[in-house]
Amino acid sequence: MKKIKRALLTTNNLKHLFETHWYQQTIDEILNTHCEIIFREDDDLTENELLKLCKNKLHLEAAKRFINTMLYDGNDEPIIPLHWAIEHNEFELTVSLLALGEDVNQSNDDWSSYPLTVAMQLSDKTIFNLLLLHPEIDVNVSGTSQLPNNDIMQFFGIYDEGRALIPCAILLSADYQSCYSYLDIDWDLRYGRNEELPLMNFFYENNDLQAMSRLVELGAEVNPEMSLQGGEYETLLLDAIRSYFSSKSDKNITRLKWFAKYSVILDAEDFEDGSLYEYLIREQPVDEQLIEIFKLGKIKAFYDEAEANERSFEITQQEDIKNTLQSTCLFDENQQDYRFDINVSLLSDLIRTRNACFNENVRDVSYIRKNNKHWIAIEYQDKPYPSAIEIGNEILSMMDVYNKAGKIEFAKATSYQIIYLFIKSKPTLYQIIENVANNSDYKVFKKIDNHPIISLDDYYHVYQLVKNGHVYFDRKIESDIKVLLNNVYDIYSDLGLNKLLMLDSPKGLFDNNIKINDQPEMAIVKSDCLYDEDNYFYDVIYNHEGKADILYRGRYDDVIPYFFNEIEKSPFFKACDMCGKLGFIPDMAYGETHNECM
Repeated sequence: MKKIKRALLTTNNLKHLFETHWYQQTIDEILNTHCEIIFREDDDLTENELLKLCKNKLHLEAAKRFINTMLYDGNDEPIIPLHWAIEHNEFELTVSLLALGEDVNQSNDDWSSYPLTVAMQLSDKTIFNLLLLHPEIDVNVSGTSQLPNNDIMQFFGIYDEGRALIPCAILLSADYQSCYSYLDIDWDLRYGRNEELPLMNFFYENNDLQAMSRLVELGAEVNPEMSLQGGEYETLLLDAIRSYFSSKSDKNITRLKWFAKYSVILDAEDFEDGSLYEYLIREQPVDEQLIEIFKLGKIKAFYDEAEANERSFEITQQEDIKNTLQSTCLFDENQQDYRFDINVSLLSDLIRTRNACFNENVRDVSYIRKNNKHWIAIEYQDKPYPSAIEIGNEILSMMDVYNKAGKIEFAKATSYQIIYLFIKSKPTLYQIIENVANNSDYKVFKKIDNHPIISLDDYYHVYQLVKNGHVYFDRKIESDIKVLLNNVYDIYSDLGLNKLLMLDSPKGLFDNNIKINDQPEMAIVKSDCLYDEDNYFYDVIYNHEGKADILYRGRYDDVIPYFFNEIEKSPFFKACDMCGKLGFIPDMAYGETHNECM
């Protein structure tokens, strides 16, 4: 038999071997050297003789005789030829057995061992990689270590999760990422004798948070259930919470911090006769460390403020909203769960991770995907039903995010990947969403990452004020607002919306800016008051009839968002008598009506 180069079967070379169909070519070459072996009924083949045949490079003869002879181990259990060849690291014999039709997925009697799991126990990955190339390989299996002195530490490091051997755990390594398109991998694989444990649990038990994050990026369930004795179930998060209450160790706190990245799971977790989300926010006394771990301080303040203003958050009202949603075209009337149809709340995660500031009337913001259409659903405090805004595919396609697992697309992302996408997306996405919402007379965002979301309305208002000399900015404010307006213009120019909306270019807008002594009606300037040793407050000033009123005084980071969000309430704008939309008074007929409405 022609010698096969083991050196080819490196992990880095696997993609090339898949592409060139190396495995099938190799098998064909072996079968072309097929020779007839005469078998005797009294063939006394032994394990020692097998080893001798392999030593003499008679692998094909050894394979044929092995298949036709029943051998038994020391426990009088039948030996599976392919398992034996792999255990003894006989590479050429393994290839020969596969060429002769041995089942690449054959398990032992109690399903605790498969060729792939046996290969995991060897000191190198050559045979493991060889099996991956087999066109019928099933990587979604699990087994337990069979060798007393196995060398699996090369794969698992300090892992001590029993004796579990899980090929998918190996494939999670970035070294195998290039092979994913050739393998059917289930990242939600369940292992154990009764498949009671999810793959995520394997890394959870071994405290490998990096691997857990990679699983989520690949689409695995972030908080799967484990089967307990007695037929009960418990999620990983609940186990982490109970472990934390048992011992507030660094390990348990670190685990909780990992789950805290995905706050949407809190509301779905039953705990103490309610949801874990409600428990963390409402339980008295409040566990301040848990509030800090899950970054729920702003969320708690958001809800506390809502309750203080008599905004109802009763479950019955939430059910009414849910029922209303399900009766719209966005949801299947039978409430069936389609793989690519999802609905996920974004509000909590955006507040925690992006310091998002929403319009005061917003109660929740959700992303919905239905029949390959994308929607942002906004729930308001004073409305019994949400408002749905459709976001075009051409816009979302610009916002696809790359992570370690490659490109994540909105059209195919799971619920947790959607959260990841919105967390990682540039503020551009929120500016576009806000503008689409504004066109339907809705308002959603005020700030993302402590920066104002500039909609086209905002752009128009500020542009008109500056262009007509009604506002003055000091140099630092002027520079930042110029950048903001230029960015907004460039965004809508890229999308082709500036022509549609007839936006003027802001280039050079500030070149001939008026000076403070020209007494503009409005100014934003540095105050003479310090809020700490080195930083001054900034004032928004309105000059009217010789009197200067301070409309707002705040830190620099708050002044620009205030200006953009409050400018519509200034004396320079009013609702058109005919269409009801806001207009710049100096440009309106008689200061009351849009010229185009006359």
